[in-house]
Amino acid sequence: MLGDTVLRWGACAGLSELQDCRLQGHDIAAAIGLLLVAYLAVPVGMRLVRTLQTLRARSFTPIFSRMLSAWVKTNSYGAETFFKADGADDDTAAQRQRALDRLAEYFQKRYPKSGVWSHEIRGGLSDLRFTDAGRVPFPFARLMQEKFNLCSVVTASEGPKLLDIDGHWSLDITGSYGVNVAGYDRYKEWMEKGWERVKDLGPVLGPLHPIVADNIAQLKAISKLDEVSFHMSGTEAVMAAIRLARFNTRRKLIVCFAGAYHG
Repeated sequence: MLGDTVLRWGACAGLSELQDCRLQGHDIAAAIGLLLVAYLAVPVGMRLVRTLQTLRARSFTPIFSRMLSAWVKTNSYGAETFFKADGADDDTAAQRQRALDRLAEYFQKRYPKSGVWSHEIRGGLSDLRFTDAGRVPFPFARLMQEKFNLCSVVTASEGPKLLDIDGHWSLDITGSYGVNVAGYDRYKEWMEKGWERVKDLGPVLGPLHPIVADNIAQLKAISKLDEVSFHMSGTEAVMAAIRLARFNTRRKLIVCFAGAYHG
């Protein structure tokens, strides 16, 4: 059937010795089918070519990690194995267990409100469970979470110190993971000054405050650029940068890092 159709089409195009050039009903359906196949083949072919061109730059680690994760069995140490993970003898393991128990008891007595507070919200706040899961290697996590069910709950700051809900001042050696490079007092001073300038307006989204002009002038002076753009988050800023780059370069492909930490 297909061979006859090809011969008839060839005769109509003058490419076949067959004299009969009459098209039949199924020829129209075949022609429409071929047009659809050709229409779909073009984008698929372009996608295939693009995939082959960028194959060397692709990261297959996330793909294979998800595939292999189903085969990996979790391993959680019990109390006996926990303290002998490195092959320690019985005396050393017992000494370690007593030390860990003393430390856990110290935290429970010193931070009772923090312990109760974290226990009450842990079920409704996935962030706590997520961060706790990666604080220590997985085999040790279960026992550590049982003994140290705490999170840092603070209500005030003074200089480099933080006040927790149990009334204890602690030295903040992390600086909020490097964000507060100027110190808490300076940030509170800037926040107070900023609030005084915009408190009459409130959190309006859309219209601009006159202070925006001052910010633009300072940013242009620092960056030595002609324009600036404000965004609600780092994610939106990156999205805007990608869109601008793709629009101005007329290129669709971008380079990204798979499995990287944010930022």
